[in-house]
Amino acid sequence: MKQTAEITEVFDDGTAMVRAERTNACTGCSRNEECSGSCNVGRLLSSGKSMTARAVNGVGAHIGDTVEIDCPESRVLLFSLIVFILPIAVCGAAYAVGILLSFGEHISIILSAAAFILTFALIGIFERFHRKAAPDITVVRIIETPKDLDGNCD
Repeated sequence: MKQTAEITEVFDDGTAMVRAERTNACTGCSRNEECSGSCNVGRLLSSGKSMTARAVNGVGAHIGDTVEIDCPESRVLLFSLIVFILPIAVCGAAYAVGILLSFGEHISIILSAAAFILTFALIGIFERFHRKAAPDITVVRIIETPKDLDGNCD
């Protein structure tokens, strides 16, 4: 999945912070209004608000450069699956387990609601650990370099 972004910070380890506008993927999220786009799904999928993410800067882009970033579609689909499908599947499975263990409908509903909430808590923990891992996003090319005050490019 390719998107246009701006370099906001460059690090010595060959990575950079990029700022991009969220795409329409975030509009369906229940946290849309208070979201900063900081979750991995928000970084990868997510209009209107900008979000930042760390990206591998193999092209040597500098602060202020407009760049094209890329994230493998398989990662985008994986994060979509984790955030949108997994909680529903866990909720249904917890309800089924409650019914099979003869807990009754009310207890099964409470069990499935608890499992649903627990799934989001576990996704949050996963997201924090994943954030510390190597970036999935890569700066593919420099689209535009800002001109300095003299009119010369950096």
